[in-house]
Amino acid sequence: MKRIFLLSAIVLISFSTFAQDKGISSTMVKQVKAHMTYGIKAGLTFANAASFNPGSTTNFYAANSVTSFYLGGVIDIPIFSVLSVQPGLTLIGKGSEIVGSEGNKKYLPWYLEIPVNVLGNVKVGPGKLFFGAGPYLGIGVFGGYKDSFGSRIIRYGTNTELSGVDNDLKSLDVGLNFLLGYQLNNGLNVHGGYGLGLTNVAANSGISGDTSSFKNKLFSLGLGFAF
Repeated sequence: MKRIFLLSAIVLISFSTFAQDKGISSTMVKQVKAHMTYGIKAGLTFANAASFNPGSTTNFYAANSVTSFYLGGVIDIPIFSVLSVQPGLTLIGKGSEIVGSEGNKKYLPWYLEIPVNVLGNVKVGPGKLFFGAGPYLGIGVFGGYKDSFGSRIIRYGTNTELSGVDNDLKSLDVGLNFLLGYQLNNGLNVHGGYGLGLTNVAANSGISGDTSSFKNKLFSLGLGFAF
């Protein structure tokens, strides 16, 4: 995924250089800005572990979904009449309930997520159908952890054999978003999405041969408004 973000940066820099070399007028830039829209969105998430492996076959054996919510904003930048790029910033709840023979563990992490999606837009009735996909980068900011001994705040970080620190989850989560929705001409929209984490966020993974794996996934459903 680092290569994907690096390639994206190279493409953006190359496009900017090309635009300057070819003398793309400021009029075109102004036209793009004039058609840019801003939006807010909120809704529910239904999260679970996309790939769960506790590193042991004797204790934990199942991962159940948990319900949370999200709140965020986006900027829609038109590229063509039916295509746009939509970066955003979202506070989003993820996690899972791990059910095992020695008790349950519930992770309820919250991430500050930066998605960059490419959207297709098709005029349908009194509005438009939109669909798209793109990468995201999530940073763990807070959250809760519960087990049979009680509850506490989630600790983010990568554990090492020498640190002596017992963290719960790694702080960075990288993955892909898939979106589908419908927006009325007045800006109101309903949308759904699927987020697939590609990063193993288990803090103990790799320590002394630890094979534990926890990758976030979630379905989302919500409302938004563009202005």
